Amino acid sequence: MRTADRSAYLAYLMPGLLLGTEIGHHGWLAPAWCLALTVLGHFWSKSAFDRDPK
Repeated sequence: MRTADRSAYLAYLMPGLLLGTEIGHHGWLAPAWCLALTVLGHFWSKSAFDRDPK
């Protein structure tokens, strides 16, 4: 799966929720990707800012 396809889950989820159309399996994939990216960003920023300044 390409990166662009992964980010499209939110694009399919939001109109589905707002307009009442079918969202299929995007209902659980969109929050899962958001959570995964949030956790990844958290650990990346912790490692970047916990370095000893030189």
